[in-house]
Amino acid sequence: MASESISGAGTFLTEAGFTPAEAVNEAKRCLHCKVPQCVKGCPIGNNIPEFIHELSKGNFGNAINVINETSTLPAVCGRVCPHEKQCQGNCVLGKKGDPIQIGKLESFVADFDTEMGLIKNTYHRRHVAV
Repeated sequence: MASESISGAGTFLTEAGFTPAEAVNEAKRCLHCKVPQCVKGCPIGNNIPEFIHELSKGNFGNAINVINETSTLPAVCGRVCPHEKQCQGNCVLGKKGDPIQIGKLESFVADFDTEMGLIKNTYHRRHVAV
């Protein structure tokens, strides 16, 4: 199965993704750098430290609100954006070990939001030409 949401018996997880506990634990690894290099690597300027901070506290709704300030498609960006070369590639933790898995965290939050219906589709952001 590809990345599809599975829920049942109060459990939420994304195939090949995180469970809520795993996402919170991964977010808790963030060092909260004074000058976050992850943000410098993000082409749309997501407030990565803030969404990770909210996620580390288990505030999934606040985390998606932070992401939605700059991203209109977090579920897509969490999967197709080349995180290894951008935000995640600039994570300080990656210099000596494993960087924060920013893309997987972004996908988790977006999928959780979709599954739980935390955000209503009332976007008042940029217009997109199709």
